[in-house]
Amino acid sequence: MGITVLSEVRQSVASLRSDPLDEISLTEAIHNLTNDFHRSTGISPKTQIVLDKPPPKMLANTIFRIIQESLTNICKHADANLVSVNLIQSENVIDLVITDNGKGFDLSKNTTGFGLQGMKERAIAISGEIEIVTAPQMGCKLQARIPIQEI
Repeated sequence: MGITVLSEVRQSVASLRSDPLDEISLTEAIHNLTNDFHRSTGISPKTQIVLDKPPPKMLANTIFRIIQESLTNICKHADANLVSVNLIQSENVIDLVITDNGKGFDLSKNTTGFGLQGMKERAIAISGEIEIVTAPQMGCKLQARIPIQEI
């Protein structure tokens, strides 16, 4: 058991260090994530991506990491069977909305995990914001609004 946990931690750290968008676009990377999610969960996320042009690299990496963490959380905790990922660019902002129909949770009691806090910190670092709407037995909705700017 200890070796398995250590291996998973090493793999997680390595994936955080690597640049997921080094050779592919944000759209391709999101499709790869959702395909991986489908393979591991059997759930095929409904995905809508509307980008007029590729966002700056730092924004794209942050968006990717937020989606990655959200799908990881859904896989581990939500017990969902419907998931959607919507990424829509309009004017000078990108809106990301990720929803699931899982068991939800009491946001005020979620103080042990670093995932939600990490996503919020990533968004703040690029002048964005994240709101999470959830309640027990009501699924979860993550909404991120990220201004488009060169960083």
